[in-house]
Amino acid sequence: MNTSIRFSIVAISLVTLAGCASITGESSQSLSVETRSAETEVKGAGCSLTNSKGRWFVSTPGSVVVGKAYDDLIVECSKQGFEAGRATLVSKANAGLFGNIIFGGGVGAIIDHQRGSAYDYPPSVTVSLTASNTTATGSQSSPESQMKSQAGSLDTSAALEKCKELGFSVGTREFGNCVVRLTK
Repeated sequence: MNTSIRFSIVAISLVTLAGCASITGESSQSLSVETRSAETEVKGAGCSLTNSKGRWFVSTPGSVVVGKAYDDLIVECSKQGFEAGRATLVSKANAGLFGNIIFGGGVGAIIDHQRGSAYDYPPSVTVSLTASNTTATGSQSSPESQMKSQAGSLDTSAALEKCKELGFSVGTREFGNCVVRLTK
């Protein structure tokens, strides 16, 4: 066989194999999940992660392997004493998809799309949880009713902390009113 024919066979083989490289790529990926309330880490929240490939579960902080898909990944976390939190991880096409289109003629891109291996999610997610205002019986109690029950019974530093717990933002008129009511 002459050299030009050998070179052509090798070149065609390389182009064909390069197009198939992402077909053998991963159709799943590991993600780390954490939950936070304000600046504090919340440990032990239960999270579910869902897309068209399935549903996975993890306790925070933790890692889980999910199936990759064209769809975004919905992450929902909950823990007693907190309102449920939700985050969305956007699915993005990876370089393998474009390489497959260029070198593989598109067939590999279709296969990768179906398998999910053409897409990636960000490697980690932080879901925000908000402390809930519940009474011992578990029923919702408004910040106003909690303030009325403790009106005039706290010193200033305790009132400041209680108003933060109730969800008032420091520096707002509502926060100031809360402190005044609790210290009168």
